[in-house]
Amino acid sequence: MKLFYLLSLAISSIIYSCKNGGEKKHPDLTETIEVIKAVILEDSLQEDFVDLEIYPVLTKYVSRAKKEQFTLGPPPGSARLFPKIEEILKSDLPEITISVEDSLFFKEQEENSSEIWLNQLNFPEYRLSKKTSPFPKAYIYFSSPIFTDTKNIAFVEVGFFCGGECGWGGYRILKKFENKWRVVKEKTYWVS
Repeated sequence: MKLFYLLSLAISSIIYSCKNGGEKKHPDLTETIEVIKAVILEDSLQEDFVDLEIYPVLTKYVSRAKKEQFTLGPPPGSARLFPKIEEILKSDLPEITISVEDSLFFKEQEENSSEIWLNQLNFPEYRLSKKTSPFPKAYIYFSSPIFTDTKNIAFVEVGFFCGGECGWGGYRILKKFENKWRVVKEKTYWVS
């Protein structure tokens, strides 16, 4: 059964690649920015914490294929291990269907993840930290978002630091409704 699934995934990958002219379909940065803005606005973080700054780098993911060599570093700037995104989405949003195209696009994002520097983009209305160290009094940090193939669902890891033993970390899942991103699920991994 597993062999059949892998074989069908490989064939679908070839067909999908040919259908798209072999081009990679990375999410454009506009969608990435809109996802981050939606999380900031819906969590009201910069309103609730006067000194809050946004860490200027969206951290990249390391492929699960390299998990044996991977050591998780401290946030905010350390790479994260690529999540089991299909399992998370199936668990948190059971009403959605993960297509073969979604699976292939998740794999592409896993293999080609990179840091994104917000201070090099048009992100003016938010207080970005001017440096990556020392840290401001309070900051929020994000991973690079992971998108479905149709770019209507996004997953982003989020963390918040507000002092020595003050902070939390987790993720947000967003859906696009009428061209606007909305948080539909949030989960916290840790709180201090």
